[in-house]
Amino acid sequence: MIRSSSFSHLSRLVLALACVAVPTVVRAGIAEDATAVFKKHCFKCHAPPANKSGFGYINNLQLLIEKEQAVPGNPDASPVYTRMTAEEMPPKGDEPDGRPTAAELEIVAAWIRAGAPTASEAVAPELPPRPPYTVLDELTAIRNQLRSLDPEDRPFWRFFTLRNLYNTPTRTIEEIDYCRAALGKSLNSLSWKQRMVIPVKLDEAGVVYGLDIRDMDWQSDYWREILSFYPYGLKYDFLPDDRRINDVAREVYELAETVVPSIRADWFVTHATRPPLYHTLLNIPENELILEKRLGVDAKSNILQGRVARKGMEKSGISDQHRLIERHDGINGYYWKSYDFKPTAQFGDLSTHPLGPVFDANPYPDLAFTHDGGEFIFRLPNGLQGYMLVNGTGGRIDAGPTDVVADEGKVSGNVEIINGLSCISCHNQGMMFGEDDIVREGTGLGGAALNFMRRLYPEKQKMDAYIKEDMQLFREAVIRSMAGMTENDEALKSADGRVIEPITNLAKGYNLYSLGAPELAAELDYPNPAKLQAIVEVDERFRQIGLGPIATGKGKVKRILWENNLQGKQQQFSPYQKASNYLKLGTPFMVHRK
Repeated sequence: MIRSSSFSHLSRLVLALACVAVPTVVRAGIAEDATAVFKKHCFKCHAPPANKSGFGYINNLQLLIEKEQAVPGNPDASPVYTRMTAEEMPPKGDEPDGRPTAAELEIVAAWIRAGAPTASEAVAPELPPRPPYTVLDELTAIRNQLRSLDPEDRPFWRFFTLRNLYNTPTRTIEEIDYCRAALGKSLNSLSWKQRMVIPVKLDEAGVVYGLDIRDMDWQSDYWREILSFYPYGLKYDFLPDDRRINDVAREVYELAETVVPSIRADWFVTHATRPPLYHTLLNIPENELILEKRLGVDAKSNILQGRVARKGMEKSGISDQHRLIERHDGINGYYWKSYDFKPTAQFGDLSTHPLGPVFDANPYPDLAFTHDGGEFIFRLPNGLQGYMLVNGTGGRIDAGPTDVVADEGKVSGNVEIINGLSCISCHNQGMMFGEDDIVREGTGLGGAALNFMRRLYPEKQKMDAYIKEDMQLFREAVIRSMAGMTENDEALKSADGRVIEPITNLAKGYNLYSLGAPELAAELDYPNPAKLQAIVEVDERFRQIGLGPIATGKGKVKRILWENNLQGKQQQFSPYQKASNYLKLGTPFMVHRK
């Protein structure tokens, strides 16, 4: 978010997984989605009647392939994609609809990875069924792991499951592996420990993973805080028809000292990377002074001594106003701050007020800017990045005001930029170069003020070197955070040095995912989708909790409604928990929020 978004992708991961005996799935509508991106950003110059540079066929997907602008299966070899990610196209200054967002770039990449199909070809084939991974399988894997541990360590082990994805027939092997990568990165993005924590795979299928939360530096009550938001909590110790599950569940609960020792990995990735859980799990303080003390940074002293590196930009990927970025050294490495301004900011013009912010010891108060908010990016001990959004006085906020910053990609579900998830999306490759500095060569300052400004705003070559170094450090850490989580670690890095960023695409699609009868049956561990549909048709209880649309066989239930456990301010069991209870598949369990 300290510049317009670039995007990393899963092309090599998908290619590496091609050896798995599962047919590639081409999502219906993917060709139309890619065309919509081209129409928004490219049609002006590269579709009839325009024919700029002899390239006038962006609206013809078949010609894109024939002219080798799109190489099926390989985004990195496709100029139509690589020129967009390199920000060569659309040209800077000729982008009325803004730069392509991370989500839009991934649409183009996904279309190419799927073979660059035309609209008529983009049909999803049926997948061969996977053997179901049962509740008993999961509990047994957890029990066996707990048995193998010293009794003193068992209460600190917690688990993440992909059972719901694995059992959903429309989920591909690639999607499941994508979630594994997202789990590895998100966990390590929530840790102040120096060592990367790679969850232990508990079964051959790679469905259940476990870790000791002490390795994450999480406090003992953090799991309880997570469960207070968790809509899928069930107990399995009193099922009426399966004593085997009851017995294993009781042993697991006794060994783990909790009745919900495992949670869904996709839910965790989506919710733990945004407030309030993001602030809790990463222990983000309430204001910037506390954060900077923890990082070993005295920002005001660094500014006075010229021990910072600044760049002032005309605009950035998330703001049409001026933006200043500023680099400090901290005990864990780099620490970047941005200073952002409302459109009406009286002293928000960096060309005339570059020597802010306003503070008592500032030697040039008449030349100081007054900012309205900012984003802080700090290197964690393990090399990944933490994020904090603040208001104009340095107080922590959950989301940036939309009159200051906005996200056209709507990673959070709308244009609001939220701490954690939105920052992870924008900074998927770490720090970014952004626009050139407008202050150092464009200022009208003179004398001592000019000399002071030049100490703060280095030449482009020096500033770019800082960004490049920090970017490389981050990319190396991302690879380590996901190592061992996917089928092939080499697939985590693309040919141009970019690393995959699985968190934000998983999170963005999560709440948009709708569930029909087959998906709901998989979620509920119910073996017969047709029977579930028939039950919903005749049992009013299921329709009262929102499952009525599947009674026709055509309707679907939105994920956000399936998980809803709030009625006004009163916390209640989610529709998932209620449906599980009606079907006698589990006893709902909930931790009430404080």
